[in-house]
Amino acid sequence: MQTFEIYHGDFRQILNGLAGKAVITDPPYGVGLDYGGFVDSVEYVQSIIPPLIEMSNRIADVLLFPSGQYEIEKWIFQNYPPRWRICWYKGAQSTASVIGFSDWEMIFVYGNNIYNFAHDYFFAKTAPADNGHPCPKSVAWARWLVEKFTNPGDTVIDPFMGSGTTGVACMELGRKFIGIDQSEKFCKIAENRIKNAQPALFTTMRQPNTRLQPTAYGAGGQSKIPLQGSLFADESSAKNGGG
Repeated sequence: MQTFEIYHGDFRQILNGLAGKAVITDPPYGVGLDYGGFVDSVEYVQSIIPPLIEMSNRIADVLLFPSGQYEIEKWIFQNYPPRWRICWYKGAQSTASVIGFSDWEMIFVYGNNIYNFAHDYFFAKTAPADNGHPCPKSVAWARWLVEKFTNPGDTVIDPFMGSGTTGVACMELGRKFIGIDQSEKFCKIAENRIKNAQPALFTTMRQPNTRLQPTAYGAGGQSKIPLQGSLFADESSAKNGGG
């Protein structure tokens, strides 16, 4: 049976208390989408990328996330250069670029143990925004990354879980999953999608019995606070994005 955990809160207050093989996520792009609870701006994205990289390098072997818009991509290369990058080819798109159209997106690769016999190019179509989230990724997108950079039984962490696509891929591929999102709405959508990904195997997910006390980067000590009756832990005073 594959298990999953969902946390409602800010990844900066939660991530340091977790551990997994890979962090595979989709942060906001800074393009003004309505995720609820924060402004999806370039400045917001620039505030979350440094702690995402720093914390992920401590708790996992590899961190993978898409670059989003070109201005963010340039800023990341200048300030936090990745170990490598992967070309995600989407097929013919209507998204505009300075030469006409943009048919691909860069996936940044960070970590201390990233070699996995993986190619640095893959094809996955984009997903329609029909599950309640403004910018979902396709399950094919998540499956490729999960399958190439983890093994069955490994734990995958998604700090910007959104509608839970990475968790769905993990259930389909026999991985454990931990997701975080600041939106209670998206946590509930993700919970239902992940539960339904392998209904024959799902019974209930394991509940942690502690949560982190927030500090500047969420790396504080732990206090024992029982979790109540839900399938996700509530850190509802915090804010984070959702890709």
